[in-house]
Amino acid sequence: MCDRSSDTIIENNTMVKNTARAYGGAICLWYSDLIIINNIIAYNSAGAGGGYSSEFSYPLIVNSIFWGDSSNIGNEIHVENDPEPVVEFCDIDGSWEGQGNINNYPLFRDPENGDYHLMAIECGDSFDSPCIDAGDPSIFDYLLDCDWGLGYERSDMGAYGGMAIPTDIKEHERDLELPRGICLSQNYPNPFNSSTVINYSLSKTSFVIVSIYNVLGQLETTVFEGIQQAGRQSITWDADDYPSGVYFARVETDKRSANIRMVLLK
Repeated sequence: MCDRSSDTIIENNTMVKNTARAYGGAICLWYSDLIIINNIIAYNSAGAGGGYSSEFSYPLIVNSIFWGDSSNIGNEIHVENDPEPVVEFCDIDGSWEGQGNINNYPLFRDPENGDYHLMAIECGDSFDSPCIDAGDPSIFDYLLDCDWGLGYERSDMGAYGGMAIPTDIKEHERDLELPRGICLSQNYPNPFNSSTVINYSLSKTSFVIVSIYNVLGQLETTVFEGIQQAGRQSITWDADDYPSGVYFARVETDKRSANIRMVLLK
C-alpha cells in the first residue's frame, strides 16, 4: 500500500508476503500523516523498508506487529528525510525504541497456512503469544474469543485485538475523531464478582439501550435505556442476584449494536 498526502487510519489489517522493488513492502508513505493501528505486517520484502518505508511523513504506529520482513536497508521500518515515526506498544523484529514496544517472536498460530491469529493455550495451542494482553492499555479487545482478541486487561497487539477506533490515543498532540457508531470496550473487571462496569463511546447523541443476555441468547435485564450524548459512557451492572456464568452485554443505538462476553464468578 502506498499513500501520499493523506491523513487517515490504517487499522485491523494483515499485510503479509508482499514484495516491492523499491520502498515499503507493505506500507510506503510520502507526505502523509497516518495512524497505523492494530495491524500485522509480516514476511514482506522491499529494497528499503521491508515492512514500512516513509519520506516526509510523520505517522503514529500503535498496537501492531512487524515481523520477519526483509530489506537491504531497514528490514522492518525505514525512514528518509523524516523524524522517526512515533511507535508505541508494538512487537518489532530487531527492536525499536518507544513506549511499550517489545521484540519477541509473536507466535502466530499457523503462518505457513495463512493463519496469523496469536497462539493461546486456552485455544488449544502449546504456548501463549507474548503479544496477548501487551497492547496499549487505553485500548481493549471488544470481542474475546479464539478468532479475535484474548486480552482481558488491555488489547492484544495485531490485527485481531482492539476496538475499531481508538479513543484515548493522541495523534501528534491532537485528539482522534470520535468512533463511528459504537466502540464497546471490555467490561472491567472481568471476570467479576457482583458488579462490573461497561464502558463504551458514541459518535453522536443517540437513544441507547444497554442489555444483558445469557448464553442461550435470552434477555436477562435492561441496564439502561435512554438518550446519551456523544463521547465516553459508563454503565455499572449489579449482578448480585444472578448466578455465576457467562453473560453478554449488548449496547444498541438506532443504527448500530455491539456485544461483549462477560464472566461472573461468585
